[in-house]
Amino acid sequence: MKKRTVFIIIGIVAVVAAIAIGVGVSVVLDLQQEKLLREEIENIENLDITKDRYNTAIKTKGDYAKVEESIKKFLDDYAVLIQDTLRIIEDERLQTMLSIENYQQDGKDFTSSKEYLTSTKETFNTNMQKLAFMTSEESVMSYINNKDLDEYYIDLYRELALGKNAKEELEKSAADLESAKDTFNNLLDTELNVLNFLSENQDQWSLTDTNILFDNAALLLQYNLLLANLK
Repeated sequence: MKKRTVFIIIGIVAVVAAIAIGVGVSVVLDLQQEKLLREEIENIENLDITKDRYNTAIKTKGDYAKVEESIKKFLDDYAVLIQDTLRIIEDERLQTMLSIENYQQDGKDFTSSKEYLTSTKETFNTNMQKLAFMTSEESVMSYINNKDLDEYYIDLYRELALGKNAKEELEKSAADLESAKDTFNNLLDTELNVLNFLSENQDQWSLTDTNILFDNAALLLQYNLLLANLK
């Protein structure tokens, strides 16, 4: 009986020791995964959100991988929208809308040009609304919701996705675009106003290879005043 008791005690000690070792290994592995996650997020912070993509390979495992994946998914969606908006702003067609070449090709009704300007403005302002929402905490946190994660991982996501550096970068990119919003909308409106003016007075102007000529000084003055709004 005594030997059996000793064996039982030894067995219990062995089980406890195994559990302790297992917990210790688990803690070490968790710390390694968190360290790897933080390093990976620090690395992608060096990317240019106006040029790069964030859909890179997932480096961590388990629940840390869900955090990493959610952060990268959010940043990649934001970057794609930023880059799409920048392509609209930098559209070469908009830069030549009031050129003699476009007047020759699409005048004097300018149907194609007007439709293009209207569509561009709608897409641009829709993008701007989406970007404004995406920088909100509600939007950022939506990427980690329904992942069936403990509060610890949700707090870790919040720290990494909405921490000082990440938040400052998002706010800066949003502020840069917002500052350009009025200027860009003014460009689109002015170009549309000029084309409307030309189509409404299409019988009173003509083109040479390099210039537009009006039948009277009053129309020329109106045209120049409209163009002045581009400055």
